[in-house]
Amino acid sequence: RGVLHNDIKPENVLVTSDGHMVLTDFGIAELLLPGEKTFGRYGTPLYMAPESLQIKGHDFQADWWSLGVMAFELLAGYVPYEGRTSSDLVREQKKKLLYPENMDRISKDFIQSLLKRNPANRLSNDLELVKSHPFFDGIDWEALALGEVRSNLNKFCCDSETNIEQRKRKEPVHMFAKMKRFFSAKKMFTNSVPQSPIIRKCRSRFSLRSIMTRSTGARSTPCQN
Repeated sequence: RGVLHNDIKPENVLVTSDGHMVLTDFGIAELLLPGEKTFGRYGTPLYMAPESLQIKGHDFQADWWSLGVMAFELLAGYVPYEGRTSSDLVREQKKKLLYPENMDRISKDFIQSLLKRNPANRLSNDLELVKSHPFFDGIDWEALALGEVRSNLNKFCCDSETNIEQRKRKEPVHMFAKMKRFFSAKKMFTNSVPQSPIIRKCRSRFSLRSIMTRSTGARSTPCQN
């Protein structure tokens, strides 16, 4: 739809009362024309594509990289690349990606097809290739778009607000303090804007992060490619 989100991550994917997902927080989103690029390092570093971290100019393919990182995290319980600075992350992204032993071959292939350092080589350059990947076998895309597919996530919608808050991950305070200061003014402005009546009616929604299982210690071992 010509929208570059710039911050795809579990916290920005909300689960509705019927168990389906909606994307939220378009505070740093941009409108791009086909073939156009934007320059800047903003978003959540752990989910940012190499071209974004290095400020080489990025387009919609950066969002697809973020989806690949999120898919890995949902299946593994931890993010594939970690680092305290952008330079650390860039170095980690150049290393061979290791997968948990229990991750199946199809999931690995799908994730790897999105986590290509060269954006031109990502599967997401052709949306039909993404939708036809074996990872999505059995998905009726038209029925899904119409909300006719029953979701197993609706069982979480009965949880109390307190339990949801307890499951949320706390953002690491050390990660890119300068970046957070840069956006502090924009955040203050956003928080000062009155909520619309529509938003007030959506309090049953909660982020995908709140229902994720997350590893508490070291990564699962052994790992394999």
